[in-house]
Amino acid sequence: MLNASVGLDVGFAALGNDSDFIATFPVGAKFYLVPKNGSFYLAGGGGLLTAQADSGPFDSAAKFYGYAGIGFEHRANTGFIFSFAAYSLFAEGEFFIWPGLAFGYAF
Repeated sequence: MLNASVGLDVGFAALGNDSDFIATFPVGAKFYLVPKNGSFYLAGGGGLLTAQADSGPFDSAAKFYGYAGIGFEHRANTGFIFSFAAYSLFAEGEFFIWPGLAFGYAF
């Protein structure tokens, strides 16, 4: 957290099965609309997406992308966080909706 309303984010997400795999490494920021333990937030940033897929919106290549999203986060007094969100990813003229669910620790 930079202050009560703005935080920085670094993460990793993966989705796959026995033939397709997508991984992303996002870096961004969150703006909390109500800076309390539970708050809606706006998010934005970018990152690297890698894929090995035979079908769908991604091909087997690495791409840089941007994202924007809205979500809700609950932060316990112990530092544990739980959040869910909907993100829009933009890469090389493509658009994809990416749901987000996170468990973690904030410091």
